[in-house]
Amino acid sequence: MTPDSQRLDASHLQEAIQLVDDEQAHIEDALAAYDRFINGVSQLAVDTPAASVSSATASGGPQSVSAAIRDGSTGEDSLRQVRALFANTVYPCSTAEFDEPEPLLVTIREELGEPVALVVAPSTDSVLTADLKSAIETAADQSRMELQTMDRGLDREAESLRTARSFYKESTDWLTADHPPLSTLGFEQLSHRHERLADYRRRCDRLAADRQSTIHETTNHTLAAGLSHDLLVEYLYQPLSTSYPVLSAVAQLTDLCVECQRTVRDHLVRRV
Repeated sequence: MTPDSQRLDASHLQEAIQLVDDEQAHIEDALAAYDRFINGVSQLAVDTPAASVSSATASGGPQSVSAAIRDGSTGEDSLRQVRALFANTVYPCSTAEFDEPEPLLVTIREELGEPVALVVAPSTDSVLTADLKSAIETAADQSRMELQTMDRGLDREAESLRTARSFYKESTDWLTADHPPLSTLGFEQLSHRHERLADYRRRCDRLAADRQSTIHETTNHTLAAGLSHDLLVEYLYQPLSTSYPVLSAVAQLTDLCVECQRTVRDHLVRRV
């Protein structure tokens, strides 16, 4: 319809979809790894030193990780099993994108928290008590819940991107189609062309508004696991030259529709 249509470029939109697909695959692998880790820990036999038993009885419930550390005596074999389970499940997923994988205990600290990293370190004198085992499982469950929250955010992002891509394809297919020259069209045909462009502009506005709403949403599982979608988008699209591929594509379409409408109006004026 216009020589300016060559400015249309959907590459960022397609690259964004690929980034989301890749991240979803990574999250799926990480969730499966956490399932294996939690299941493995649940099957480990626990030690019950007298100090741990008396402390748990006195408190009337499970201890914190810190309390479990204080009550431990010796149990390197059981904690070595915890480290081995982590090394064979979560660690490869967590460090998959690193050029040089970080030390195992560093990853344990980042994934399960510093208290857990301290208690399972080779230098500790702790044992795997029931309280400590529960604390490790709780930390792993929390990390798994955060991954699930991110997965839901990725689902919402994927849906938003595919909606945008579908509209982008529909509109650009029409804009770049081999239409009859405007000079050959009558007033009615020109008016129809102008209204079609106006409709695309309205849909661009709605898509932009919907996209802004999506970006500013929070994906919740619990209050503690809230995920701001704008932070997710910022993280996902670091490799791109824009953090807003949908809005960038919409801006392209809007600008082109405005120019096309201006050209159509010029011909309409000549028909009056």
